[in-house]
Order: sequence, then C-alpha cells, then structure tokens
Amino acid sequence: MEIDAYQYWMDQLANKSPNTVRNYTVLFHKFLKWSRMTPNELFQAALDSKRNNGDDPREGNIIESKVKQFLHLLGEEGKSERTQQATLVSIKSFFAENKVPLDLKAEISVGDSEGSRIPEKEEVVKMVNAAKSQGYRAAILMLKDCGLRISDLVRLRWEDMEDWGDGFYGWKIKAKKNKVRALPFIGPEASEILFQWKPKQGKGRIFPILAQTLSNAVTDIINSTDLKEGLSGHGLRKFFNTELTDARVPKEYRYMIMGKKVSTYDEKRTRRLFKVYKDAYPHLKVYGSEQANERITTLEEENQALRQRLEKAEDTLDRMHKIDLRDKDLLQNLRSLLPMLHDRSKRDCEFLRGEYQKTEELLAKFEPYVKQLQSKPNKNIEDNRLLETAEHILASLGPELDERKRVLSKVEEEYEKIKKAMTA
Repeated sequence: MEIDAYQYWMDQLANKSPNTVRNYTVLFHKFLKWSRMTPNELFQAALDSKRNNGDDPREGNIIESKVKQFLHLLGEEGKSERTQQATLVSIKSFFAENKVPLDLKAEISVGDSEGSRIPEKEEVVKMVNAAKSQGYRAAILMLKDCGLRISDLVRLRWEDMEDWGDGFYGWKIKAKKNKVRALPFIGPEASEILFQWKPKQGKGRIFPILAQTLSNAVTDIINSTDLKEGLSGHGLRKFFNTELTDARVPKEYRYMIMGKKVSTYDEKRTRRLFKVYKDAYPHLKVYGSEQANERITTLEEENQALRQRLEKAEDTLDRMHKIDLRDKDLLQNLRSLLPMLHDRSKRDCEFLRGEYQKTEELLAKFEPYVKQLQSKPNKNIEDNRLLETAEHILASLGPELDERKRVLSKVEEEYEKIKKAMTA
C-alpha cells in the first residue's frame, strides 16, 4: 500500500506544538504551489535523486536546487530572513521525516533570522528605560533573568513563587511548547522592579495578558529606541543562555531553567541548581556599580552645565537692570537698540524656560534612582558611597529648581518692560 507522504509527515509532527505544525504547513504549501508538484511527487523526486547512480551529478540535486530557487524568490519579494529561514526548516522537515533528507546544510545560507541577535547589556538597559510602564520593565528584566519563552513567562503565578532569599525567586513549571519541566529563577534586578510595579499577591497570573500581547509590546518598545535592527523579545532568551554559558554554567542546568529538553535531571538537585544560578547571576546583571557610576557622572555633568548657563543668564539679568527704562531721553537714544534688546530678552526667556523644564525632568528622573538605591537590601560599601553621592545631587536639585524659577520670573518681568518700552 502506497504511503501518503504528506499524511506521514503530519503523523511524525504529532509531538510538535499546534502552532509549529500550523506554521510548517502554511509555509510548505506555498512551496508546493510554486513548484507545481504534489507532496508525493516531491517525495518521489527526492527518492529518485538519492538513487541516482552518478551518471549525471546534476540530477542528484534537483530538489535542493528547487528549494534554493524558491528561497531566492522569497528574498527578491522582500520577505524577511526570518521567513526564509522558517520556510527552509519546514521544507527540510517534510523530506527528513519521509526519510529522504535534503543536503542543504552547507549550500544555503539566508542569514540570521530576524530577532536572533543577542542584545548587549547596554541595549537591555535601553529597552527597560524605553518601556512606558513598570509592568513591561519587569517583564523585560524577568525575561533576561530566567531565559523563559514569553509564552511561559505569562503563565507564571504568584502562588507558585518561591522565595530563595536576597531578592531571588523561583518557580516550578512545565514549559508550554515542549511540556518539559523547568525551574526558572529571577534575581534582584527583576524582582525589585516587579514588586515596585505590583506587590506580591496571593493568587493569579503575574502577567494576566496574552503571550502575543506581551511579545508585541516588547517589539514596540524596541522599535521606539535607536537600537540596531535584529532585536526581539526572543533575544533576551539568547542573552540569558549566552551569559550563563560565559559563566560556565553546565548546559543541563541552563536548559532546566529555560525549559528546554534535558535528557537527565534529578529534581532533588534544585538547591544545587539555585546555587549555581546565584553564583552566575553577576553575569546576568545589566545594572552594576560601573553603570551607576556612569549614571551619576552624567547627572553631575548635566547639573554643572545647567549651573553655568544659569550664571550666564543672571549676568545678563544684572546688565539689564542697569538700564533705566523710565528715562525718556535714554529711551530716545536707545530706541534703535530696543529691537535687539527685545530679541535678546526673548531668547533669554525661552532659554530659561527650557532650563527650568530640564531641571524638572532631571529631578523626576533622579528621584526613582535614589529610591531604588535606598531600598536595596544588604548594601555594600560601594552601594553606600553611590547612595551618598546620589542623595547629595538630589538635595541640590530641589533648591536649584527653585532658583531657576526665580531667575526665570525676573527675566520675564524685564522682557515685559522692554515690550512696553517698544510700544511707548
């Protein structure tokens, strides 16, 4: 009895997730339509190629050539590298499951798939800063801390959360895609933002939204930044795996946390797994003393620049006070200069309004950072030094904001006097 190649392929994909099967079939049918061949005809052509005696070497690569032509066509049509790669995977799956695998490993390369690039630590920080809600910030940090798929992250529940101490938390779940047991952990960077967003609750999902909704949100956050192309939420999973690889964490431990398939694993070694994770956590941290020092230095430079420009504005104000706009003779002699004074005063007002707004924004940006340092548990000497410096800057920003407001008010008053003088 002849076996139907397509049905045989479907039977072999029974262990795949429904989404994977659906994606495979959609992409494979596009190849079928282009090739104008049925699945059985493709199978037979591949089988004949394998049986080729070598009289004409070109005959042994008919199917491989068709696949390369189709992928090239997709590229010409502007299809993304991710789509091309997924198409190749689906086609190869059909032939591999039907026991006639294609030889395309070295002969075809469509580049890295979209979203496959691993973000740098600075880029992760940019993603967090670009997120408009604390919930999305928590999600990004949790993804980089535990390496879960987004589909698994949205299934984490409060009641399953285990406190491992020192800001570390963990769960025991079964990965949605491959039904493999996973033991994900998160560290202080993620848990701190998580609890700022939503205090620990008794029951329910931590992120009560669809996986696709969160995935789209992360994509929108990335697109709102100046980050290079090729990043996606999945890149945070790769970030986790790469950083723990650099920390020499064994593959089976990494895969157990991420929810990948592991051949052997003893659940009793959970505590050993956590110890390894905690020891390796510095590799996952995207904020550290170096970043904090850079941030404080930047803020100090910004503050110093604002102070210098304020002094310049006050100097201008002192010179303006020396002009008695009630002296009619002086006004008559300086009437030709009034347009210039008006323009200069107008620019000073606009400049000071901008400085006042910048100081307000600086204060709003710096206050949460100080609170974050203040609430950090188990501060070391470096943390205390940073906190002392940060509190000093914060204490100076408030009075400087008031001073900028006072000077702005004076300059605006002089501006109005000049305007009246011009119309007198």
